[in-house]
Amino acid sequence: MGFVFGVLFLFLNATTAFAEKAIQKTTVTVQIVLAVDVSASVDEDEYALQKQGIVDALLSHELSQLVDSCNEWGVGVTYIEWSGDTRDSVVQQVVPWTHIMNGEDFKHFVDRLQRASRSSIGQTDVGLSLEFSETLIASSPFDALRTVVSVSGDGVQNVTPRNKFEYGSTQSYVANIEAARDRLVAKGVIINTITIGDDFVQTSSVERGQATSLEEYFSMYVRGGPASFNLKAENYQHYSEMIKKQILRLVNNCIS
Repeated sequence: MGFVFGVLFLFLNATTAFAEKAIQKTTVTVQIVLAVDVSASVDEDEYALQKQGIVDALLSHELSQLVDSCNEWGVGVTYIEWSGDTRDSVVQQVVPWTHIMNGEDFKHFVDRLQRASRSSIGQTDVGLSLEFSETLIASSPFDALRTVVSVSGDGVQNVTPRNKFEYGSTQSYVANIEAARDRLVAKGVIINTITIGDDFVQTSSVERGQATSLEEYFSMYVRGGPASFNLKAENYQHYSEMIKKQILRLVNNCIS
């Protein structure tokens, strides 16, 4: 009987050790979700400029130097594209979570990004970008000291919210964005934003909420968390400079 219990004890210990090893996460100084707008307002040339801006930023010598200085942990990065539809919202993780330790790791990440075709062309569902980011963070293979979602967009929510928030007789187009933002911030996630242009001409008062500009819209309803920030790109050519500035700023924080 003692032998049986001994074997059982060893088996349970081995099973527990295996389970702990299976769920063990890699420690990184910061994990970043790059969430890029691919709605219909973004034409193919603008999409190419947006993607190239990220490529240029990730391949920059300054970023490689910063990652080398981030201690032995490195950073975790994933890239998603989001749009929307009146029936089903559209979002896709184009490049999976990747552990970046040096410039070569960035090159592998960029290679996957450049080989990927555009995932969708739809309406604008800003709230979905945050909801999907929340799901990805929950299943991330990393244990991060800081978690950041970087959302870029050139327009406001123009899809009726899937969660039917109502105030009197008027549906709020910003309520589901705020709900997703607040959940992320409550979990310690920082949400930074980059706005591209300022197309408010076709935007109704219901869609734009209380904001008077695209920059103010993202600052009021999307951006969140301590030390979060919004950068404004005047156009898609300028976006390349802004995305590089943002990524350098995020990674620089990991050594400060």
